[in-house]
Amino acid sequence: MLVIFIFVDTLQAKIFNNSPFIKITKNEDGLVVDKGVLVDAYIVNGEKTTLFIWEEFSKGNSKNNDGSPYSNNELETMALDYFMKNGSDLLSRDNYTVGISEDVPDLYQDEGLVVIEIRHVNNGNNTLDARYYINIYTGKGFDDLNNDIILAK
Repeated sequence: MLVIFIFVDTLQAKIFNNSPFIKITKNEDGLVVDKGVLVDAYIVNGEKTTLFIWEEFSKGNSKNNDGSPYSNNELETMALDYFMKNGSDLLSRDNYTVGISEDVPDLYQDEGLVVIEIRHVNNGNNTLDARYYINIYTGKGFDDLNNDIILAK
């Protein structure tokens, strides 16, 4: 009887792209995974993909290869918008450069965080004004002072 229930559960999950009834839900780096007996359902930004457990999950429907629903350019733009509203005393965006840093502290490597740096450019000097640690899946994060920030809507 249990084998039949697992079989029906697997069929309904695959046919209707549902989560299995028998499941354990995990949140992995901003990615929700409903782990079943024979199928897993991956949920990224409300979109669900149901795969057999032996199939590899590809975040190919995302804008980045890392599964982020945001492109690097969108993350940088959102960070600069946030900074201009909350942290800058200058009105011109032209005075700033924004970039995603390759230097992510080991502590955040596995948490889906990127480091976005905003630098003030003045007379050839390039001074760091802000550093944001942003979760690439949710657009939420924090700054160097551990203040919570939300870039995505």
